[in-house]
Amino acid sequence: TQGIYVLEAEHQPDAINRCIDALEIALDMYPENFLYKSVAKRIRICIVRSIDGKTDGVQFWDGQDPYIVLAVGTDVKDRFTRAMGYVVDSHILGNSAMVDQWQKLNPSGFTYGPEQDDSYLTGVDKAFLDMESKTSVTEDRSRIFYQAMQPDSAQMFESIRMQKKLLQLCKAIRNAWRLERKTEIYAWEQYLKEPINFKE
Repeated sequence: TQGIYVLEAEHQPDAINRCIDALEIALDMYPENFLYKSVAKRIRICIVRSIDGKTDGVQFWDGQDPYIVLAVGTDVKDRFTRAMGYVVDSHILGNSAMVDQWQKLNPSGFTYGPEQDDSYLTGVDKAFLDMESKTSVTEDRSRIFYQAMQPDSAQMFESIRMQKKLLQLCKAIRNAWRLERKTEIYAWEQYLKEPINFKE
């Protein structure tokens, strides 16, 4: 048991190795040393048989240590990317001021919270990816990061507001990881309509 989660250990080498192979593919999407520089402490990745009796993945913190827990049999790349969205957001908050004005990217008068309608989810006024994105700023940014890493997601970032949010998040990641002068285009930047000015 870890906090509020019940983790069942996996002991079958074949299942663990398949999960590790899939994890290596997921890790290839990040720049060298990206994970080591993501937090004050090293990210701990755990492979288990199940989480709360289900095949899934979770991300949580134990003190200063971030944990990403992946269950064998799950879509490892997908679950790892989703969990990394939260880790990335935490690192940005501690290492960059570039999301301090995030609220200004939202429609006028919008306030994050659980009671939301389906406005600003489609069309030219689209400002959020889904209902969960409207519940908190952390969910908003972490889901943008996750979706930006997926294939065939260009239409999710067509609106002016979604492009502005994606651009601000990408700039914040470069700033937090000191990647401003790198000319490489990273996986989460693939849907930017205009490339980042690398000299900023």
